Amino acid sequence: MTASPVGSRYLTRKHSLNFSDATLRNVMADLEEKGYINQPYASAGRVPTDKGYRYYVDDIAKMGNLHKSEKNKIDHNIDLEKTTKHTDTMLKEATQILSQISQQISLILTPSLSKGIFNRIDLLSISSERLMIVITIDNGFVKTVMIELQSEVTQKDILQLTELLNEKLAGISLAEIRETISIRVPPNDTDNKLIRIFIESSKEIFNDISEGRLIVFGKDNILTNPEFERVDKVKGIIELFENKDVIVHLIESTTQNPISTNEDPIIKIRIGKENQESKLQDCSLITAKYFAGKSEGIIKDIGTITNIITHTHGLTLYISFTSDNFLNLTTDESICINGVCLTITHFYNLKQFTVDVVQETLSKTTIPLWTISKRVNLERALKPTDRLGGGWIQGHIDCTALVTHVIPLTYASEIWIKIRNEDLGLIVEKGSITIEGVNLTIAEIKDNLIKLAIIPFTWEHTTLSDLKPNHCVNVEFDILGKYFLRQWNIHKSAH
Repeated sequence: MTASPVGSRYLTRKHSLNFSDATLRNVMADLEEKGYINQPYASAGRVPTDKGYRYYVDDIAKMGNLHKSEKNKIDHNIDLEKTTKHTDTMLKEATQILSQISQQISLILTPSLSKGIFNRIDLLSISSERLMIVITIDNGFVKTVMIELQSEVTQKDILQLTELLNEKLAGISLAEIRETISIRVPPNDTDNKLIRIFIESSKEIFNDISEGRLIVFGKDNILTNPEFERVDKVKGIIELFENKDVIVHLIESTTQNPISTNEDPIIKIRIGKENQESKLQDCSLITAKYFAGKSEGIIKDIGTITNIITHTHGLTLYISFTSDNFLNLTTDESICINGVCLTITHFYNLKQFTVDVVQETLSKTTIPLWTISKRVNLERALKPTDRLGGGWIQGHIDCTALVTHVIPLTYASEIWIKIRNEDLGLIVEKGSITIEGVNLTIAEIKDNLIKLAIIPFTWEHTTLSDLKPNHCVNVEFDILGKYFLRQWNIHKSAH
């Protein structure tokens, strides 16, 4: 490949086209008039314009599968035993392999830690004056911070603070912890002097780290591309990639700002002058979202809403997922999303599907409140041969309810929900209720409030940890209770 302009004679001879040079020149003249190709200088052939490349990408090119040799290269180079334990190692290896396969510059942007949900914290005494803090986030990332101590602390103080922090902060984003740590862990609650030191250092401990978020490989690959034979072009690209803040901004703006309503919600392609950065306008930038995390249990996966398209009859949701449990989804299959039974209208092999939601469903569920990037619980329909776990869930929402309290605890977090008076006959202590598609046991009933005790596994592997007071949730009552109540009302009216 030379990236040189080509003329009509070259094309007819090279590709054995069944028409004359003159016919091809007329076609190329039409394409030039419409802006799909241009002539760099008077005696040159034609090259595609940004518009021409865009037409090719949107209307001609088809997405293919990786070649077997490329799949083997990925399997051979990524040490799954190691990468499942160290997310940063996995990302570095993935970036390097992507560069080797594509023969281009590849980069990966690690997730913003401030948006991550706190999983646990460990405090390790390095010396009498230094403490290592290890924060584990729910998407598998780990943040390590060293703080200096003005005075010696005991191991008892360290263990006491570790237990207190894990109890008070579970299920909360790092950004929220940073702003509310002094309220959640009041320094006067205990005589542990380490708590005050911790709170004073909280801005540093829970601050997001932009440095190191960008992993880049293959910058020397641009030297093999004929488009960059000119030294000034190469220099501009190298300088651009040295300024990682600019690259991070470019990637984030590309993924968040679609250039058309038809653009793929996962894979984004910016060609030439579609890139805001002038030094990148001789290149194409291809980005794709990835999702960290894995789920299992009764809720089979946590999905993410990547796009919402409204129309006159309702709306269409684009849902992405990470679990291989859903790779064999098919069109017309039923799927439960936050407890709402919907039908898959299109399935993409990039771990994404769409569902249509009609006005009737919108009027009875929390779907109108959903936004792009919201996490949702996913569950496939039960097959007759499947083992039954949990309770019967039809996916037919009975009502929505308001969350009044969320209390993250170490052993069993609590959620309090307000139930409508007319539905009180459908609930009993130790009975079942389905909230956001998660089948739960009612631990306690106080007037029209119910308490749900959530074990750590369910808290971690569903979106229940995302709930906050005043959030609205989908509710489905036990089907047997609904049948019994209906028959009882019929019996009463007959007598």
